[in-house]
Amino acid sequence: MRFWNAFSVMLYGLGALSFITGLLGGPWNWKMGIVVAVGLWVIGVTVRVYTFSRDEDEEFGNYEPRRLYER
Repeated sequence: MRFWNAFSVMLYGLGALSFITGLLGGPWNWKMGIVVAVGLWVIGVTVRVYTFSRDEDEEFGNYEPRRLYER
């Protein structure tokens, strides 16, 4: 769990770093910096949502899919 927390925070940081690098005119321009930053932030949010949206019972073998509605 800590690995995925650290990994998602690292992706947020890399996104911010690429945005700043794009603004300062490094290897790419500011438009490419925004595209790369947003892409990394989306991946980081996806990792975080996947990590924390699992049911806790899944770890103990009592996994049941969530029901969206009763029939």
